[in-house]
Amino acid sequence: MNASPGTAGRELLDANTRALLGPAPPGRDIRIMVTMPGEAADDGSLVRDLLTSGMDCMRINTAHDDASAWDRMLRHLEEARSAVGRPCRVAIDLAGPKLRTGPIQPASPVIRWRPTRDIYGRVLHPARVWLTGRSEVIPTGPVVNFSVSLSRDGKRMAYRSVGARNMGDVYVMDLAGGRATRLTEVNPELKGLDLGELKPIRWKSFDGMEIWGLLLTPPGYAPGKRVPLVVYAHGGPIGGFTYGIFPQFMHIVGQVDPYPVEAMASADMAVFFPMPRGGSGYGVEGFRMILRSWGEGDYRDIMAGVDYLIAQGIADPERLGVMGGSYGGFMTNWIVTQTGRFIAASTMCSVSDLADLYFLSDAGDFMVEYFGLPWQAAESYVAHSPVTHAAKVTTPLLIQHGENDQRVPIMQAKKFYKALKELKKTVEMEIYPRGGHVIFEPDLQREMMRRNLEWFMRWLKPGSAH
Repeated sequence: MNASPGTAGRELLDANTRALLGPAPPGRDIRIMVTMPGEAADDGSLVRDLLTSGMDCMRINTAHDDASAWDRMLRHLEEARSAVGRPCRVAIDLAGPKLRTGPIQPASPVIRWRPTRDIYGRVLHPARVWLTGRSEVIPTGPVVNFSVSLSRDGKRMAYRSVGARNMGDVYVMDLAGGRATRLTEVNPELKGLDLGELKPIRWKSFDGMEIWGLLLTPPGYAPGKRVPLVVYAHGGPIGGFTYGIFPQFMHIVGQVDPYPVEAMASADMAVFFPMPRGGSGYGVEGFRMILRSWGEGDYRDIMAGVDYLIAQGIADPERLGVMGGSYGGFMTNWIVTQTGRFIAASTMCSVSDLADLYFLSDAGDFMVEYFGLPWQAAESYVAHSPVTHAAKVTTPLLIQHGENDQRVPIMQAKKFYKALKELKKTVEMEIYPRGGHVIFEPDLQREMMRRNLEWFMRWLKPGSAH
């Protein structure tokens, strides 16, 4: 009597399971496969504990780590098998396209749609998809559109549209005719002000990689005139900048920068918003470019941008400033420990000690993705921490921090401040009451912006003959 299709399928599954994962261990029918974390390359006890606890198959994902790490994982497994006396198979998952054991039955194709972008990564035409099969794009000018939503009947679409020099407004578009109507006018007073010009720029970095960013020049700026330049390092590290009066946070209502960039431009300073490797704009591989190397390639990208603006006759090389919050605060702290070219700096909710960030931050585990565990990569954590290099600082530094910051606890600021004071460096520190990682109270926001404007005007002396 022939086996039923169900029985035959079960037998085939059992046979393939035995071939791939080995026979079932005594007392259970399932096999346990464990994907090795990066620390398994340097921690033989971890592999031994996994095997003791019932691991039947070690999986190595070659999309992570490197050949040396994989080899150490395998050696740890061999030692564990000898010590524990249990078999364990190895499955290696190759990066890239997978080989299939049989043909794939044809099905409906996967349809993808993407916005039209320019060479700088800016969205020129956000994509629009019609469920009836007709697709179009939203015609726009030099703006960025966020928070798209459809009406229940699918006939209208609402979104927030932000231009280079406005606060962003809510629009509703009639999808049948493509006509958009503005519903809000946030800060109409801006129309009566003489604002600076915000435009994209690009330059070549130390290794030939093309880096891009934004440059805000003073109102009525005459090409060829050298002005003080303030570098604004973004957060993240995977953050970035976009259009708007507050270019880092225009997609979020209620969140503004601690830096009054438009007031700085009106005071005759240029503001440079670099987008170095490790941040948005270069895909996933761009994010991975700063693994185990904060302050290396990203720092050199920024400095290459500064040199480009000096070569263009825009930046005064004798009047350079730098500022940033969160990862931008790390970068600011790092920059002033690596070069004396800047004569003023301001750092907000900043990182000075990477190991402390792992242990104390509410999101500290993300440090493992970049550097591994602190006790396994202690030298790297120390080498890439700005506080390690505090003695090299020559730039006057303003440190600002919210007293209740859980993302980057205030100890980071106090630690760097204490080191600089002990070394008799020029440093000031301000703690903002009730403030978290982001300061939302309007009075505190205003005070932070006032202090930063005052700080850079004090040291860079914009508008003066130089």
